[in-house]
Amino acid sequence: MPEPNQSLTQHEAVELHELISMQVVGIKKLKKTSTTLPEDSELANYINEVLETKEQQIGEFKQFIGMDVQQ
Repeated sequence: MPEPNQSLTQHEAVELHELISMQVVGIKKLKKTSTTLPEDSELANYINEVLETKEQQIGEFKQFIGMDVQQ
């Protein structure tokens, strides 16, 4: 976590953008894949767990960015 009055460097901002982009692409692919699976299958349940994790990680990235912008 950045210390007060410290912001991301340009390189760090680009890296963070790439991480978020990869998560979003992963979510889109998993959602498309999950539409073709039976709802109660083990794979569908696993995909739902992965989707929840990815969405949580994006939320954490947003929170981190928000903290950085406010300081």
